[in-house]
Amino acid sequence: MVRLCSANTPVVVGPTLIEHEDRFVPRLHALQHLGRLVATTGALHAGLPAVLEGDNRALHVATLRERPDAASRPATAFNPDADAAVACPPARSFGALVRRQARWLRRAWERGGLGRGQAAGLWGLHALLLACSLVAVAVPAWRQPTLLALLGKMGADVGLALPAAKHYGQRGLLRSLVPAELMLVLTLPMAGLRALFGPIHESASASSPGARRAERS
Repeated sequence: MVRLCSANTPVVVGPTLIEHEDRFVPRLHALQHLGRLVATTGALHAGLPAVLEGDNRALHVATLRERPDAASRPATAFNPDADAAVACPPARSFGALVRRQARWLRRAWERGGLGRGQAAGLWGLHALLLACSLVAVAVPAWRQPTLLALLGKMGADVGLALPAAKHYGQRGLLRSLVPAELMLVLTLPMAGLRALFGPIHESASASSPGARRAERS
């Protein structure tokens, strides 16, 4: 992390992984977080903006002293190396998971442009799947199309998450794919409403023992 810091890249962000200790809600959170990490890495490689976590950062102190405004700008480099990953505490409950998703959605929305489109697209897709699932309970004709849509989404997510799961040694999380997908269809629409209309504050994970910040003068 520190080697990547320079005057040209004064803020470097690295990957974070969720400590799940093989418990149900933390495992779902860890798998969803892994998917977000995949999307972040892909967006940055394509030169697109992404919402980056601040729990694992390296700062070029001399540059930030000369240009304090650089600290408030988006990170200029992302380090996907598995050796750079740090562990962060998980959401301990269903409500905490929704609050974390809401916080991410609000951050993406506030970035405007592509970030806002990404947040709206994710929320819209999962809200649509949730609505179709609720209708399918009462209308048998909706069940097969809704099931096929859910299976198609799961297949796409597996294809995206598998390389990252192997890269970061998290392949065991894929056993929780089905409950994680179903939970995501339920929680993300709720998180989107909370991001728009409700409070999302919680104690920052950056203050936890799992967070890491490196400084280079």
